[in-house]
Amino acid sequence: MTGPNHRKRVKHLNFAGQAHELTFSCYRRFPLLEDNRIKLIVSKAIDRAIEAKGFELVAYVIMPEHIHLIVFPIQDDGDISALLSHIKRPSSY
Repeated sequence: MTGPNHRKRVKHLNFAGQAHELTFSCYRRFPLLEDNRIKLIVSKAIDRAIEAKGFELVAYVIMPEHIHLIVFPIQDDGDISALLSHIKRPSSY
């Protein structure tokens, strides 16, 4: 199903000792990340989430309507879904 109400259903796999490439988009792919103030808010949320959830940030890029991250779990039980939630939730407010 594709269209304006289509939501991707992504299953996050947690493999200990392997880097993860994560991509997530803004609401309806609006270019909300063109504003430097918003980029700063998201960057700080990424830093806090990385530290709180036990990951190492390898690389990231912020595009106008989406973000790419490469992260490496420091702990064996690194939870990708929890990491993404810890980034997205504070940034969205």
